[in-house]
Amino acid sequence: MTPAQARKLYDDSASEYDHCVALVDWMNLAKLTFHHNQNETSTTAAGRDSIVRRIMRQKRMGVKKGVVDYYVFDRAPRKPEARGTAIEMKNSKGVTSDEQKKWMKDLRALGWEVGEFHSAEDAVRFLGEV
Repeated sequence: MTPAQARKLYDDSASEYDHCVALVDWMNLAKLTFHHNQNETSTTAAGRDSIVRRIMRQKRMGVKKGVVDYYVFDRAPRKPEARGTAIEMKNSKGVTSDEQKKWMKDLRALGWEVGEFHSAEDAVRFLGEV
């Protein structure tokens, strides 16, 4: 990450993508075992029909609405009883959907540490606390 990219994280123009990239850079440096669940859909690549077909195929393959963005599989040093850590990233104005709230509640019930963040800095702080 360049200094200019890092500075951008502290102003309102930073996108969810910018914060996710910063978080991933940190998790790589920390040598965490993690995965980003790509559950986003794009409407820019092709026409509506092919988007609908792709979404239908994804649903048939098990893609679920609201799945959390990142799963960290390493044992949390301060909470070794946790099964893992799940992180949902949002942009500065992002709102959690009902489906995301349900996933986070269900993961907590299964013993996962779960957090929702509007900045990479807050997500990194959370990872350092679990």
